[in-house]
Amino acid sequence: MSGIPGVSRGSSQRSQLADAVSTCVRAYTGRGPLSTQVLLNDNTVVVVMRDSLTKGEQVLVEHGHDGAGSVRNGSRGASNDASGS
Repeated sequence: MSGIPGVSRGSSQRSQLADAVSTCVRAYTGRGPLSTQVLLNDNTVVVVMRDSLTKGEQVLVEHGHDGAGSVRNGSRGASNDASGS
């Protein structure tokens, strides 16, 4: 792996990536995941986040919406309904 900008090489590389992803999610949604795990190999990065849904997304899941796209689209629809759009 040639490197990832802003992330130094070494055993803490996965930890640095997990922190960066958690920070981005927190900045975008207002809430970070409970935990973040990063798996790396030469040409693949996999990020697994646990308990990352916002309260609104959790309510949508509880009411039968499943899948990230369904939840995200449902929350947009709920926002539009609330604003009268």
